Parts: sequence; C-alpha cells; structure tokens
Amino acid sequence: MDNRKIAEFLKGTIDPNQRVAAEEQLKQVEKIIGVAPSLLQIVMSSDVEMPVRQAGAIYLKNMIHNSWTEAGEEEEPRFHIHEQDRGILRDQLVDAVVHAPPPLRSQLCVCIGVISKVDFPGRWSSLVDKICVYLQSPEVAGWHGALSSLLALVKCFEYTKGDERAPMDEAMNLLLPMVQSIMVNTLLNDYSIPALAMQRLILKTFFALTQHHLPLNLVTQERFSQWMEIVRVVLDRKNPEYDKKVEDEDEREELEQSEWWKTKKWAIRILLRMFERYGSPGSVTKEYKTFATWYLNAFSHGALQVIFTIMDSYRKGDFVANKVLRDGILYLKNGVSHAYAWKFVKPHCNIILADIIFPLMCHSESDDKLWKDDPIEYVRVKYAEILEEDSPVSCSEQLVNAMCKKRKGVMPKCLQMINQILNDPNSTPRQRDGALHMVGSITDILLKKDQFKDQFDDVVVQYVFPTVGQPFGFLRARAAWLLAKLSGLRFPRDEILQQIMRFLVSAVLSKDEDMPVKVEAAFALEMFVVDQHRCHSIIQPQVRELVVELLQIIRATENDELTNVLQKLVCNFVQDVAPIAHDISMHLAHTFQQIMDGASDLDGKLSIHSYLEFRGFSWVLKYQCLPSVHTLSRLKVYNHSVRFVSIGKQRLALFVLF
Repeated sequence: MDNRKIAEFLKGTIDPNQRVAAEEQLKQVEKIIGVAPSLLQIVMSSDVEMPVRQAGAIYLKNMIHNSWTEAGEEEEPRFHIHEQDRGILRDQLVDAVVHAPPPLRSQLCVCIGVISKVDFPGRWSSLVDKICVYLQSPEVAGWHGALSSLLALVKCFEYTKGDERAPMDEAMNLLLPMVQSIMVNTLLNDYSIPALAMQRLILKTFFALTQHHLPLNLVTQERFSQWMEIVRVVLDRKNPEYDKKVEDEDEREELEQSEWWKTKKWAIRILLRMFERYGSPGSVTKEYKTFATWYLNAFSHGALQVIFTIMDSYRKGDFVANKVLRDGILYLKNGVSHAYAWKFVKPHCNIILADIIFPLMCHSESDDKLWKDDPIEYVRVKYAEILEEDSPVSCSEQLVNAMCKKRKGVMPKCLQMINQILNDPNSTPRQRDGALHMVGSITDILLKKDQFKDQFDDVVVQYVFPTVGQPFGFLRARAAWLLAKLSGLRFPRDEILQQIMRFLVSAVLSKDEDMPVKVEAAFALEMFVVDQHRCHSIIQPQVRELVVELLQIIRATENDELTNVLQKLVCNFVQDVAPIAHDISMHLAHTFQQIMDGASDLDGKLSIHSYLEFRGFSWVLKYQCLPSVHTLSRLKVYNHSVRFVSIGKQRLALFVLF
C-alpha cells in the first residue's frame, strides 16, 4: 500500500475531528501484507512530519503488541502480522533504533522487547549479531541505539532464571565484556550528555541482568569486581557543574533530571541491590552463600566509603539527588545489620545521627513553601511518600530505627541529642520538629522498654502539649503525628488523655486550622478510637460534627486513607451517627448523581475525586449505620440499580440496593 496514504491516515489520528475515522481506516488496512514494514518506513522517513512519525511509531508498537503471534488452538481466530512482514521487521528494527531520533527510539525499543519475548533466539538469532556489529564499530553514534536494543532484550529475561534465561546468558557472555570495555575505555571519563546517557543505559542493563538473579557462571568474581569498580568510579567522580550548592528549587529539579545524576542513581541502585539481595550471608539462598561471604568481606569497606562520601556532600550542603541519597541511606541501614559492615559504620554514628538523619527529619524550606502555597498538595505529596516508603525522609526513619534497635549504645546517643534540642530554649521550631520526628521514629522500641515507657506521660506533658499551642502549623501536625504513635499507652492520668482528645477533636473541627494539621489529627483520632476505649466518651458528644467534617476533608484532599478514619468512627459510634443518616444519604445521593451525570472526564471515565468520595460514603452504608436510609427511596437515582463506571483502565460495578 502507498506510504503516503498511510501517512495521511496517521496524520488524521492527530486531529480530534478526524481521529475516529482515521483509526478505522488504519484498522482496515493493517491486515494488508506490507503495511507493518510501511509503518516502519514512515517512522524512519525524515521527509515526514515528526508528529506523524510519532503516531506511526505508537501505532506500529500497538500493532506488534496485539498481532505479532498467531491465535492459539483454543483461541478464536484473529489477525496476526504475516510472517513475511515479521521477517522484514526483525531484520530492520535494530537499524531503525540506531538511526531513530530520541522521541521515536523508546517506542521502537518496546517493539524489540515484544518480539524478543516470542522470537528470541529461535527466529531472531540475528538480533545479537546486529547489536554486536554496532558495538564493535568505531562509530560512536551507533552505540546508543545498540545499547537501547540490548537493554530491551535483557529486560525480557529480567525476571527469569535457570533454563529460561539460558539464551540471554549465552548472548551476554559475548556482549557483557564488550559493553564493559566500551564503558571503561571510552565512556567513563566522558562527561558529555550523550556519553552520560550511554553510561546510564549500560548501568540499567547490568541492573536488569542481575537484580533478580545473579548468573554466577556469567558474572564471575573477576567480572563482578570490575563492575563494582565501574560503580565506584561513577559515584565517586565530581563535576562542579552538577556537584554544587543549590538554593533555587527549579535548579534542583533540573539537576534531579540531569543525565549526570541519573547515571549516579543507577550506579547506587546496583550497589544497594547487590548488597541487599546477594551480600547478606544470613538471608541468601544456598547458591549465593559463598558469594555473599565474599561480597561482605571484599566490598563492605569500599562500598561504605563511597556512601560516606555521598553523605558528606549532603552534609556540606552540596546537591545530592533524592534517589541517590535515599539508596545511600538504605545501604547504611542494611550495613547496620552486619557485624563486619557495622565496624566501618560505627565510627561515623554521631555524624550520621546529627548531620544526616536529623536534618532530613526537620521541616524543610521546600516543605514550608508547599505548605503555604498549596496545603492540599502538601497533603497529597507527603502521604504519597509515606505510602511508597522510599523518600529520603522515610528511609532515614528506617535507618535511625535500625541503629537504635540493633546496635548497643546508639539509643542513648540518640536520646541525648533529642533531649538537648528539646530542652534548649534557643532551638528553632524546625529543630523541635526534627527532634519530635526522631522520637516518633523510635517509639516502637521505646515503648517495649519499661524505663522509657513509663516516662511518656511526662514527655507528652513537657514537650508535646506546649507544641500544640505553637503558631507553626507544622509543629501542631508533628504533635498529632507523634500522639498517634503513642495511642497504645495506658495513660494512667485521665486528664492527659482528655487533653489529647480535646486537641485532636479541636484540630479536626476547627475551620481555621491548616489542612495538613487536620489530616494528621484525623489519623491520630483513628488510632485512639481503636486503642483507647476510654476516649469514646470524650469523642461521643462531637462525633456527628467529626463525621461531617471528615467527609469534607476527604472531598478536599482526595486522601484515600482518610476513609479508614471515617469507617472507624461509624463502626464505633453507630447510634450517634444514625440521626444524621438523612444528611449523609442526601450527600451520597448527590455524589452518585454527579458520578453518573457529570463527574467523569472527557472520555467518560469516572474521576478519582468522585470515586474516593463515594468510597468513603459507601462504608457508611456497608456497616448498616443509617437507620433512616429509607429516605433514599425518595431519590430516583437510587432504585435497585447496578451501574458500571470506569476508573483508569478498570471498570467497577457500584451496587446501590435499597
């Protein structure tokens, strides 16, 4: 078929007015032999507009994904790309990746990955030969595409082991030394952006090759040592353009996305992965026992020296990418567990506590700016980080906890530092926030020790209650966060528990309170409702107002975890919530009407905002706490209906049965 006609169809898919018709025309012609290679020709044609080439690359990728293989014996007959076209694509794809501009290369690499899963090595043994030709060529311009193709191949076998990955191991026995030679002899001392991008690809390839299974027959101790040296060099090297003090937030974001720091991210990711998966003799499988002992003895000191250098840069105020800092902290956390590694960490213990962990625990300038500019976004960002548990802050919580739990002598040093900050009248609000944050990070340890557990009443009175009255919202939020950690205490003095509940209830209900404080107070309330039945009588008079306000907070923040707070209140105060059942039901009916009539996006998909609100309300009904639910029968929208709505790629059935 004429390439120009196909290009016209592709151009039509970009125009909203022609999109449906153009897609239908493409669907009709895609079954013609020769169309798939024609799409690749259009993608690689410099005479075609880039948006059209991108549309072609996406269409080709989807076509290969959906139609590369023939239907199985038990499947209904469906279209598949003719073997003649498949042969042409296999023969040309690596060349296309090598010569394609960056906007197209990623789509074509996906094509290589899809085909490799099916055809490598049987029908596509030439793939390795093609990659070899480009990597052996002195033309550096072809290396990026070849390395991208290699990464696509390796990722196909990333989660396999044994006989399943034998073809890749055989291929990598040829390619891995070649890639390593390119890295060491040509790229490693080249700090240009193209060279750094290729270094990143090489490191990503090694990570994908080894992250779930380390083929010891392929990655011998000698080869492994060479790769660890590459990792060390990448992490140790300095460049004034990227390793500097940064004040401007936009510049920080620019550095985060730079190839220089992306390369370091993959290098330290390899270092961490090798240690946590293969370097701990007590937690590896039998096949890695010898390797783990060798790793711990051979690399602990050198690897930790690299980590200490990174931490020293952070301590001095130089920019360190978040993921590099995070993985460095996690490496230290893993090192704490091993006596051999700990002897190298121990001399740095005070510096780690005071100059690494503590500053990360403090409310930062960027935190403060986001809090003031957009408190709702602050809530979303912070709780996303908490759920992912991989921010430098959450990792520093894990590190201080591990140090205090597993190593004798660390806890007294930590408590001494905390006491000094909290008792110093010259400590800033942010420093006090950091100190309370550290207390909360080790409460699980402290509460198991009688000498500390019995002192927490005094801690709450002396340090937490004064914080509640502070004009700094982040300190009030920290107080609520810490109180949630202490919800399981006995609180022998009733007046302390009463004061805690007054603060939390007031924080949730106050119209003038900052949203992050309200959210933290709501989570703390949930913990006390579950752990302290004595507090029920304190909450009961205001439980209706709390439920209504929680509904508003959920609507404003779209924080899914807050629905748990609502559930706990409803389950524990059924009779108290019942009188406001009509109001809540009306709110629910209105929300559901929005879902059906106007709360979806342009594609008819339910917005996550509306779904979260509905989910919170649906729990109210689920626990049968609405005696006056019969009032819903007055609303036409609720009449034994079952409706389907789309959320992203999922379809959910919402049942409303009364």
